[in-house]
Amino acid sequence: MLLQTHNIEMKIKVIALKGFRLTEGEIKFLKILSKDSFFEESVLALRKLLKLPQDPLKDKTRPLFAQSIDSIKTAASALKSVYKNLPEYWAFIFTYIIRDGIAYPPLTKEIWLDISFVSGTGLTVNPEDYEPEPKVQITIRKKISFKKLVQELNKRKNELDQALNRLPNDPDIKQKNIDPKLFIEQLRKKGRKFPEIAEALGKKYKGRLTFDLGYETVALEYSRFKKGIKKYLEKDREKVKFFNWYLKNQRWVEKGFKQFEKRNSRKN
Repeated sequence: MLLQTHNIEMKIKVIALKGFRLTEGEIKFLKILSKDSFFEESVLALRKLLKLPQDPLKDKTRPLFAQSIDSIKTAASALKSVYKNLPEYWAFIFTYIIRDGIAYPPLTKEIWLDISFVSGTGLTVNPEDYEPEPKVQITIRKKISFKKLVQELNKRKNELDQALNRLPNDPDIKQKNIDPKLFIEQLRKKGRKFPEIAEALGKKYKGRLTFDLGYETVALEYSRFKKGIKKYLEKDREKVKFFNWYLKNQRWVEKGFKQFEKRNSRKN
């Protein structure tokens, strides 16, 4: 296809790679771009700015990597951002049109949906780093139907399940006899032995327990209870350290958060 600008015949060569090719719709769009004066003038201006040949397909003398590819990628991203409805992978296509005059099929364009787990920071010294709780984040990079979104999520169900399983649960204590077991906990903290505890339980909860009052059974029930609630009481050591620091510096931290919120309210 030909782009006529400043008496330069700017060609865009479409290349297919093994297992990857531009779709018919994408090739048609490239033809439409060839009629967009802004695009052709921008490509030529970027080539001049980056000291690249104006007609790279004809220039056989230039070094293959005359300019840092990162600089060209940045320029291509800037050009892509001008077009409101183009997916991100077009920045890749623009990169090699600018450098080589060639439109390559992107290898990653189908990665239009990201599933990620974001750890919660809890309270932090720097308010800008604050993330109140963990979350699973689904990022969609192009316009799709709800039906296609559901299909894609079904394909990636295992990945989504793994992320979801890392999220905290609502407390769902299914154990019975919570009060008697908390009573056992109270007596254990006082150093009481299980035979003594079994006797005390018999007096306090006479006829209301669903387990035997033999001291071995009481010890087993208590052990199961502790294991069952362990995950709900698990602490993050680093967060414990920070919380203790916070108790000593609460006023300073609160002041920082208020200033941060004030700056944000001005921006909005």
